[in-house]
Amino acid sequence: IKPEQLQALKDIYYTNCKPTQDLLPVFDLSKPPNDVNRHWYRNYHMQGRYSAIQPDPSFLYRHVFNTTSREKDSDAIPFCDWMYDPATPDAMASITPSSSCSEIEWVDCEDGDVVEMRLSGRGLFGELPASFGALSKLRKLFLAGNRLSGPLPPSVFASGVLQWLFISHNLFSGPMPCPTHDEPLLAKVDLSANLFSGELPACLFSDAPNLQELHVSYLALDSPIPKEMAQATELTDFYADHSGLHGEIPEELACLTNLEDFVVSRNRLSGEVP
Repeated sequence: IKPEQLQALKDIYYTNCKPTQDLLPVFDLSKPPNDVNRHWYRNYHMQGRYSAIQPDPSFLYRHVFNTTSREKDSDAIPFCDWMYDPATPDAMASITPSSSCSEIEWVDCEDGDVVEMRLSGRGLFGELPASFGALSKLRKLFLAGNRLSGPLPPSVFASGVLQWLFISHNLFSGPMPCPTHDEPLLAKVDLSANLFSGELPACLFSDAPNLQELHVSYLALDSPIPKEMAQATELTDFYADHSGLHGEIPEELACLTNLEDFVVSRNRLSGEVP
């Protein structure tokens, strides 16, 4: 793993994961792996096995940890379990540039470059570190269902290789970002259920010629649908439920012959559908 990219992964781990991981409840390590009474497990949490409302009789440590609601909401997971091993309190510390990328969970590499991160619903929180920009070779980025906040790092939309971006159900804020690379490869983008506000920018369509899917539902926008959306000729899916859109649907969208799903319920759109 290239040193600067490994450092970025470590910064994410120590900034956005380790603080809550250190609080992860340990019950009885003499129990076998995957036993509900060994330590907190994300899948058991989401199954409601720690619930105080509908108690699971096999769980013996409800006095140590219990839940009362939102167990199935991945963006409400209280602890980060990325790289968690109760026998190794700091699993990331032993990873060096000569280590195999396979030693880092949910991360794929090629020729020393990190090309994919699958950290959706892992309990990450807070603002991503500045070093995130070193992950310049990412092709697919999955960060949905966490509690990440602040502005999205500029490097994400400056990438010339990123194809899939899934960051829904977080707390990212600020204006909706636009591609800044001359030849972006963005094809599938899901920004839904964040705190982005302002306009749905025209450049998100005009400057992303490969865009196929765009999800911008459940946002606090205050925007018409830009007529430049018609320039995204590869677009097949547009989802913008409850996103703060208003005004008429541009007649230019009739030119989007590849568009299959156009979902804009619970907005303030008016006029005729092209």
